[in-house]
Amino acid sequence: MAKGGWVYIMVNRYRGGMYVGVTSDALARVNQHREWKFALIEADNPEWDDLWWQWFAPPPEQK
Repeated sequence: MAKGGWVYIMVNRYRGGMYVGVTSDALARVNQHREWKFALIEADNPEWDDLWWQWFAPPPEQK
């Protein structure tokens, strides 16, 4: 009996990262990747605060 599987490629279009892998359950693998990414974000930013101003620009001056 032959076993089936999928080769998948995930790309981060903003940072240029590329992930290549093999799985027998593509939907479950996408969900695993998403859960891993959420855990990574929550480790540094558990409140999911908008960090754009801290990373890319100074905040506007307060009047």
